[in-house]
Amino acid sequence: MGGISKLLKAFIEDFKPDDIMTYADRDWSDESSLTRIGFKEEGRTEGQLFYIREGRRYYTLGEGESYDYIVKNTGSIKLKLYLS
Repeated sequence: MGGISKLLKAFIEDFKPDDIMTYADRDWSDESSLTRIGFKEEGRTEGQLFYIREGRRYYTLGEGESYDYIVKNTGSIKLKLYLS
């Protein structure tokens, strides 16, 4: 059994959740390996714009604030593991 499977098993035994939800970054993959251990894809989020200024990321800028450049990610995959 892999590391994430062992971690999930211990979490489930300790906390007994009905389900577990997470997101996978689509910048790194268009599908998630979590589906191999039972997670189901529940949807996808749109990409977001980030303003980069002096190496820091901002979601919004105040009036008159400048930025060095803009980055747009590809969004995320929403995944859910149903346990009950």
